[in-house]
Amino acid sequence: MPARTDVSGSPLEVTRFAPMHKSVIQVDLNVEVHGDLIIVTQPTTTFHAIYVKPKGEPWIKTAGVPTGTHEFRARAWGAANGKARELGWIV
Repeated sequence: MPARTDVSGSPLEVTRFAPMHKSVIQVDLNVEVHGDLIIVTQPTTTFHAIYVKPKGEPWIKTAGVPTGTHEFRARAWGAANGKARELGWIV
């Protein structure tokens, strides 16, 4: 098979992607606010993460150790940040 080229005759670089072996299903997260805490859970699991906004600081931080997969923890952090912005806790 001849090499592929662009309109100027330069060789094209071909990138191949391996097919995904597992289907990724995004599950909705529950986000609740209790006082100065944001609690994120994943239904049908025991995964949870709790975030708190330190007084006078423009960010939130974890309170304790989140449980669950790395994917859950990353999604929980994003959901908590979104809720904190919605509440005006952070800009």
